[in-house]
Amino acid sequence: MMIQQNLVKAQNLGTRSERPGVDLSKQPPVVRLNKELDHILTLKLKGEDLNRESGTPYMIVRPYALTEEPTGVDLLFDQGDNIMGKISREEVARMCVGSLESPYACDKIFEVKGVIPFSQPCTVDPKKSSSGKGPFSNILVSRSVVGEKLKDVLPS
Repeated sequence: MMIQQNLVKAQNLGTRSERPGVDLSKQPPVVRLNKELDHILTLKLKGEDLNRESGTPYMIVRPYALTEEPTGVDLLFDQGDNIMGKISREEVARMCVGSLESPYACDKIFEVKGVIPFSQPCTVDPKKSSSGKGPFSNILVSRSVVGEKLKDVLPS
């Protein structure tokens, strides 16, 4: 295994909430309350800026709502704080570990969510899910899958 990133971080989506044109009424509570929460998201964005400026290879994933639902749903990736949705914690953990070997994730920040809306329960094909087998099961298989997904969705 050749490590590509020295820093892999799961961060809040919404760190760019103070940019012009953001409709706060459509944002989750942490984004709407950023000022009342001592600008926590603004500080997290400053931390990302420091990561970028450090010269240390990094990958930052910004999941939206984290759930305990099963893994294995199709995922959508984007950049620029443009998506809202849910994703399982285990899926994010698998993605972080899987990204360690992916040159496509190096020096990237991106958002991710599952394709299933908040209003619907998450059900997946048991053959695609590792939930129920314990945390990080099949992680070696997921590493190559994550690398290929990132290759397809992130600009070089």
